[in-house]
Amino acid sequence: MGKHKMIAVALGFATIAAPSAGHAQAWIGAVAGNAVAAQQAAAREQACRAGTPAPEPVRARADTQATALMTAYFGLTGTSRERDISKVFARNASTWTDTAGEVAPTALGARLDIATPTLTREAFVVAGDEGTARGVWKAQDADGGVTWYGVDFVGTPGFFSPATWRIKSMTVFPGDRQPENPGVYCHYDPEQAWSL
Repeated sequence: MGKHKMIAVALGFATIAAPSAGHAQAWIGAVAGNAVAAQQAAAREQACRAGTPAPEPVRARADTQATALMTAYFGLTGTSRERDISKVFARNASTWTDTAGEVAPTALGARLDIATPTLTREAFVVAGDEGTARGVWKAQDADGGVTWYGVDFVGTPGFFSPATWRIKSMTVFPGDRQPENPGVYCHYDPEQAWSL
């Protein structure tokens, strides 16, 4: 084999081998990155279970949106369209419950035709996992009658934006049955559900 052919063959092998080395480095980088991400996720989970609250920006956004959602809920009427209800309640498996039983928010109908009460928030907690929140509101009507609302919220992360919050479940308690204020928690557990 001539000198020129040997150089050409060597260059060919180098050209073929170069992408493999690059791919190997990329693979090693991906594995290392995944390991770091897994360690960070484990540390966040451990902190969450230890009672570390959600970061302040997450809590502030959830608080603002929860307040707006409660106002929007009392703006709904028996003739509200499903798209209006879906701006307040999370799609799929949201619930509304009172002493008569559980109803899908889209089937509330005339139950929504009430005068807007004066709302006072008694408690509001965002989960350590930053994905759910819980709160209790006191609703007082013009005649002084009181109703309590135990509400669970769920946040849906945006692709390039913070979470958008919606009501996941709402339980309406009579005035003489104030629900217990929620405590700090990490992940929502169905055992925590409001019960009448």
